[in-house]
Amino acid sequence: MDGETSTITQKHLLRGRLSLTIDGNKLISEHRQGLSLYTYRFDLRGLLPDPIRTKQVPIWRIIGAVLIVGLGMMYIVIGIISFTDRLEEAAAMFTAGGIFLVLGAAASSSAAKHSVNALLFHGPSGQAVLWPGLPNSEAFDGFVAVLIERIREAQDYEQSLLRHLRRADIINDWQYDQAMEFLRKGSRPEAP
Repeated sequence: MDGETSTITQKHLLRGRLSLTIDGNKLISEHRQGLSLYTYRFDLRGLLPDPIRTKQVPIWRIIGAVLIVGLGMMYIVIGIISFTDRLEEAAAMFTAGGIFLVLGAAASSSAAKHSVNALLFHGPSGQAVLWPGLPNSEAFDGFVAVLIERIREAQDYEQSLLRHLRRADIINDWQYDQAMEFLRKGSRPEAP
């Protein structure tokens, strides 16, 4: 299984394109957003096999965008009502309403960009991010299952290697216990 690679490419309108590749005991993440390309490499032995799901909607940004759009619509309606009486005031109201609508559209896109729906795999070198449901649910679920399995295999590999070293009398019981403690806690073993 170490020689097999698995890849998923996720495209999101506002967040760009994310390509994740499992290659041996490494996870390679390439994130392209606009003209920028960010590449991260994670060792699967360092990632936790239990992902964290984050779901967050910036409610205050959404409320602000709705209020700005509502204000723009109100100015346009007032401009239409006063159009028959005073032409100069109607033009000012239309202009103000148009400006508020443009600001509301910008605030809406900003609110959509800051909403978060992600699956995070944490490790000492950072976190790997996946966007749920992209490109489709079956491909996403299959990739996550393979990733979790490969993370567990990578962590079990070190423990099985230690067992083989102990059986071959390359390391003694104390060294084996210290190495297992090191793998479990991530701390340095103490010298005898």
